[in-house]
This record gives sequence, structure tokens and C-alpha cells, in this order.
Amino acid sequence: MHTDLVERYLQAVRFLLPRKQRGDVDRELSDDLRAQVEEKEAELGRSLTEDETAAILRGFGHPARLALRYQPARHLIGPEVFPFFAFAVKSILAALAVVHIVLPGIYFIVAGEPSRRVVGLFLRFPGVALQVLAWTTIAFAILDTRVVRSAVAGALADWRPQSLPEVRKKDEAVPRPSASGLAWTAFLSVWWLAGIAYPPLILGPAAAHVTLGPAFERLYAPIAASAVASLAVGWLQLSHPDWKRALVYWGMAADALALVTLYLLARADVFVVPATAASDPALLGTLNDAVRAAMVVSLLATGASIAWKYMRSLRAG
Repeated sequence: MHTDLVERYLQAVRFLLPRKQRGDVDRELSDDLRAQVEEKEAELGRSLTEDETAAILRGFGHPARLALRYQPARHLIGPEVFPFFAFAVKSILAALAVVHIVLPGIYFIVAGEPSRRVVGLFLRFPGVALQVLAWTTIAFAILDTRVVRSAVAGALADWRPQSLPEVRKKDEAVPRPSASGLAWTAFLSVWWLAGIAYPPLILGPAAAHVTLGPAFERLYAPIAASAVASLAVGWLQLSHPDWKRALVYWGMAADALALVTLYLLARADVFVVPATAASDPALLGTLNDAVRAAMVVSLLATGASIAWKYMRSLRAG
């Protein structure tokens, strides 16, 4: 029996189940799966091949469809579309919490703003979240047509158990980086920090006309601290993977520092300034608008990525 394939299937189903149902459903499904595998092995008089194990798993159906059997009945959005709706809602809530509460809250605390401004973030959040979730629900209700349901059902029917994610250890709260990935991150960090001190490394030939704005120099210390913290956590994940709980806390601190630094950069008014008196003001305005947009997109993407990472860790726990 290909135990790994069975475990990958059970892991995928667990991830899609409500937390309170995971234990019971996992035991029930695991017993049922293993009973069918053992029955087939007894019939054949040998262990099953990977394809034969996959055929049994396909008989149980796609993990998303199987998990839906344990969900309460849905009326507004059908069972074929609901898993995508649930995923979108969780991702949107996580991103909204980071952008509307976490980042501004940390900034207000660091900047010494009155505590009522931090409290105001929490009071305004339900209104913001309800509006966004209402439009999301309406959008998915409109999408829940016969054509979309048929397309989703067809996609779920044509699945391969071999494509399921690898089994994650229960105590692996934070994914470990690779040595090559850590080396690449170190190279980019050194290049970025050196480039702030010597802009031609970042701007190239454009440094003859524009240079980095004062925000980068003002925030050089937190940028450097964020880079060092990220590299230190990555190195510890590689060298001391047994420090599980400490790595989670240090990783959260490094992620928070990175988000705060990026948030402070995104709030800057000017990102590039003229290097000479002959620089074109219109070009400078366009460049600043482009960098500002890139900073906002980077902030949102980073916040969503970090929120998703820890949401996965919570669900895996």
C-alpha cells in the first residue's frame, strides 16, 4: 500500500474541514480508506501499486467534494462553488485585517499616536469587512450558474491523487527555507542595502538623472534590521529545525518588522528626487507614481502572503 498517497489525501480533506470536525472525520475516513485498501490487497494477494491506490482514492472523490459532505447545507451558493467562496472570504479577511488593523496599528504605536486612534481601527473594521464581504458574496452568488457548476464539477472529476501536496508534519508550523533560497535572499538583501547607500547599484544609468528620496535614508536602519532578522530566522530554520516554538515567535517578529518597514516606505511622499537641476519634473512625477503603486502592491502582496502562511499553520495545528 502506498501509505504516503493515502496520508496526502487525508491531509487535503482535513485542511478543508471545520476544526471541530477534523478529529472524528479523519478517524472515520482513515479507517474506511485503509479497510478498502486492505480488502483489495487481500483479494490480489500483494501490496497495491501507486496507481491501484490512486484508483481507490479517486473512488472517494476529490478532497473538496468529500469535505463538503460534512458541511452544513448551503442555499445561496452551491456546493460546487462554495469551497472557492470560503477560500476567498478567508483570504480577504486576512488581507483586510493586515491592511486596516495590523499595519496602521503598529505604525500608530511606534509614532506615539493617541490610543483612541488604535481603538478606532478596530471599531471601523467590521464596517469595512462587511461591505467587502457583501460584494464578494454577491459576486459568487452571480457566478454560481449551471455553466460554472458544470465547469467546476468537471475540473474536480478530472483529478489525480498523485497531484496532492506532500504530507506536512504536524509540528512543522513554519516551512523551512532551502539553502539556495536563503543564499539568494542574502544576495538581494546585500544588493538592496548597498544600493541605498550607493544608488547607481539600483538605478543603473538612471542615477545620472534621479536618485533615491530621503525616505530610504531615513528608514535605512529598519530596512537593514528587517533584512538581518529575516536572514537570521532563515538560517536558524535550517540549522536548528528543532527550535520549533521559538522559530514561530521569531518568524512572526521578523514578518511584523518587514511589514512595518514596508508600510512606512509606502507612506513616503517622494521616492525619487532629481540628481541634477536639468531633471524633467514630469518624468519625476511619473516615476514617483509608479514606485508608489509598486510599494502599495508589494505591501498588499506581502501582507496577504504572511497572513496566508500563518492561517495555514493554524489550520495545520
